[in-house]
Amino acid sequence: MGYPRRAFLALPFTRLELPGWGPLARSLSAIVPAGSGAWRGAPVMHIRGKVHGYRMELHLEDWAERLTYFLGRYYEDHLQRLLAAALAPGDRFVDVGGNIGMITLLGAKAVGPQGEVQTFEPNPDCLERLRAVLALNRIDWVEVLPLGLSDQEEEAVLTVVSRDTGVGTFAPLAAEEHEITGRMTLHLVRGDSILLANEKPVRLIKIDVEGFEIRALRGLEQLIARDRPLIVTEVIDRQLRRAGTSATELFALMHTLGYEGQSVDLVRRGWSRELCLLRVRTPEECRGLNDVLWTHPDDASGQALLAAWRD
Repeated sequence: MGYPRRAFLALPFTRLELPGWGPLARSLSAIVPAGSGAWRGAPVMHIRGKVHGYRMELHLEDWAERLTYFLGRYYEDHLQRLLAAALAPGDRFVDVGGNIGMITLLGAKAVGPQGEVQTFEPNPDCLERLRAVLALNRIDWVEVLPLGLSDQEEEAVLTVVSRDTGVGTFAPLAAEEHEITGRMTLHLVRGDSILLANEKPVRLIKIDVEGFEIRALRGLEQLIARDRPLIVTEVIDRQLRRAGTSATELFALMHTLGYEGQSVDLVRRGWSRELCLLRVRTPEECRGLNDVLWTHPDDASGQALLAAWRD
């Protein structure tokens, strides 16, 4: 059990997010870096999230879960704040690529028991943990769908790596890129074939599928045309190219659907940080930011969100 126990000395600073918590965490034996092998054998910890209030089981060997533990919240604060700003009680939220449920929990909190969440996650290991955390918190307004999304119904190979549960992709993945721990053939469907049966409008769709975003979006075109939802996607060109597409193609598709892109970031205002949305027309304008919010001009509530948070 050689993991760096002294890193836990940083907890009072990281949980409160006091000024300078980042450098302190880095000085205490690499809390943050994804490639740190120092945390092998670290324990599983249980905490209650300080933002949504739900209980979480976190595996400290995984860098993302480790950072979530030390912060007491999902580590991608910009997405957390975006969901809080975009969703309201009673809304319908679709999480494509639910993984172990970090974003699903935030969405469930935002829409409440009177709302609806549909979460797609094909990876059996992630599915088990996702269902477990929903049961632990008695959240029964989330529907978990053990499927991947594509532009056609098909079987495809999911490649999984060991160092990060977030890295599971239907795109080809070379062994030299990651430590591959498994490949499995899973079922993919068009999202329209499932989601259109529910007449309740979708308020927000989040898509994080490691390069398969364009295929998933093409399978959702009827739903998108019907509801004009807000859409959040990752835009990472190397992952998209691995799947045979590109960031440029993603922007072109969204423009064809009538959507405009906004990079999602945080800006510091005095002692606090606030959500910041900045209009982007090309991938190059994202300035290294990976998450883009797509809004349609016919969506009045989406335009109100832009008016409130556009920098």
